[in-house]
Amino acid sequence: MELVTLNLASRIVLSLLVPVLVCLGTFGVLNVKLLRAEMLDDARRELRDHATSLSVAMGAAMRDRQIEDIAELADDLSRADRVLGVVIFDEDDRLIRASRALQSDVARLLPLGHAARTETSRVSATRAGNGRPVLVYGFALRARDGDRPSGSALLLRDLTYIEQNIRSAEERVALVGVITALSLIIAAWLGLRSSVLHPISLLLQSVQEAKHDPALTRAPVVREDEIGLLAGRFNELLDSLRSARASLEERTEAMVSLERRLHHAQRLALVGQLAANLAHKVGSPLNVILGRARYALQQGGQSERDKRHLQEIVAGAENISAVIEQLLSHARKGRGQLGAVDVSEVATSVARFVEVEAQARAVQIEVDCDEPAWITASREEVEQVCINLVMNALQAQRNGGRVRVRTVRVAGAPSMVELTVEDAGPGVAVDDRLRVFEAFYTTKEGTEGTGLGLAICEEITQRLGGTITVGDASIGGACFTVRVAARTTNNAEEPS
Repeated sequence: MELVTLNLASRIVLSLLVPVLVCLGTFGVLNVKLLRAEMLDDARRELRDHATSLSVAMGAAMRDRQIEDIAELADDLSRADRVLGVVIFDEDDRLIRASRALQSDVARLLPLGHAARTETSRVSATRAGNGRPVLVYGFALRARDGDRPSGSALLLRDLTYIEQNIRSAEERVALVGVITALSLIIAAWLGLRSSVLHPISLLLQSVQEAKHDPALTRAPVVREDEIGLLAGRFNELLDSLRSARASLEERTEAMVSLERRLHHAQRLALVGQLAANLAHKVGSPLNVILGRARYALQQGGQSERDKRHLQEIVAGAENISAVIEQLLSHARKGRGQLGAVDVSEVATSVARFVEVEAQARAVQIEVDCDEPAWITASREEVEQVCINLVMNALQAQRNGGRVRVRTVRVAGAPSMVELTVEDAGPGVAVDDRLRVFEAFYTTKEGTEGTGLGLAICEEITQRLGGTITVGDASIGGACFTVRVAARTTNNAEEPS
């Protein structure tokens, strides 16, 4: 994110800086050219003034043939400000007089002197022998007006000061450009940081956070400009995505729930068919076997070994009959007549009923069902729920443990009767808690479980308008909680 904002800042600063630098550079070049032209014009004007005075004086000296006066005039003018000296030629281009500083440049200046004598006066720019820039003004010398030129004179002016001033001006322009560029960069950076970079960084951070947790991400809208508008549109997009995601999750959950119910219905249909076939094909022969075994026991006279075998036959037949009955009860949608049932009394009776099984497994049963808890249900169904839950709790503890059965009336609108069965076994894994109520699904090892007990409990509880859930027990294992609406009439008037 920082790299993105830095690249953006660099492009914006460059887009501002380049035009400014181009304008400053153009202004500097034009300003230096104008300054050079003005200084050259001043130098030419001053040189012409000096040359005019020199022309008059030398004309008179040439008329009187006062060569010494000409030399003196040349020396005096050489001492003028920025004047390098004078070079004087006669009509045959012979040197008459040259200032000391120009002795070495006479041969190079001779063509200019000849041109000044044969042509009109003019100003020429050249360089001296030492490379210094100079300005030369050449003019013809005449004894009288209209006479043929009797010689020529060259007046030289030093232009070194112009070059120095131009360099100083260029340095000032460069310094102004550097200061302006730095000031612009600093001002643009500070302005961009507060008005553009920081809001964009916050927006990019929100985009990055939205990748991981879009439900909690909101882009801060702290401005009313285009960036604030962009943040607002980003929040609207996130809201739309959240709505779409929630709708998708709801539909997915509904499809999963529907699939689970269809799967459960298919299992129920299979159970019904299986129960019907078993009841028809196994029930009658089983009743015959059970009746004959019981009759034989009643008659007596068997040896202890035969008696024990008959008892095992009776127990096995009863076990098979119970399984068939369980299948039939799971397949049927209703059973028994509804009435007032005290869940506390039923749970206490079931706890006493399984005491022998609990002692055999070294499991201690604790019952906390002192307060009556009336509901509207079939007593057989309530007993079946209690027996299944308590037996599951016993079977979950192979090497001893505890089972706690508790009933309580929970105040509310409406008030509920809550039955909890806890054990100290290994508990139910989180991944198995949704599937333990499916038909034929069991976490028990071997052939101890049929996978129908909890499915029957859930079906009965739902038929009564209640719920059954599984969680962690306070004593270490699993805790099954059944909640059913309490009976609304006066409990004291309820039949037992």
